Formats: sequence, structure tokens, C-alpha cells
Amino acid sequence: MLTARQDKLRDEPLASLQLPILFVRGTRDQFCDDGPWEEVRPRLTSPDITVHTVEGGDHGLKVKGGKVRNQIFSDEIETQSINIQHQYVQ
Repeated sequence: MLTARQDKLRDEPLASLQLPILFVRGTRDQFCDDGPWEEVRPRLTSPDITVHTVEGGDHGLKVKGGKVRNQIFSDEIETQSINIQHQYVQ
């Protein structure tokens, strides 16, 4: 949600979306930490917002612990994304 300089929120495009939104964020993501996220979340107007937090994930959702652990998280995120898409395509 923050620019690379960490001083300006980039939430304007998200605030007016009326589509289902799936946010995937890591707990170690330096661009989307809890402070700004808690400030932005109430301004979002989408009727359906899902947040998936990858424990230990960085901005690229990489988790310390090697390729196997990252593949597990990647598979979980893909499965959740597909399930959410199916809800709205039917």
C-alpha cells in the first residue's frame, strides 16, 4: 500500500472498486505493514474483501525456510484465489 519511499499511501485505485478483492500480504512485507493497512481498510468500498496473510512472507511472499515452504504457500494462495474466482463466475 505504500510507495517505495514509505511515505505516501497508494490506496486511491482500490478505494472505489466494487469487485471482489483478494489481498495477499506477508507479515514481513515492508510495503504493507499493519499500520497503513488498518488505515486503508475502512476506506475500501468493495462489498467482498478477503485478506490472506502469509506468515513470515515478505513483499514477494517469500518465506524464510527454503523452496519447499515457499511452494506450499504458493499452492495455498493459488487454491484460495481459484476458489474465490469460482464464487463469482457462477
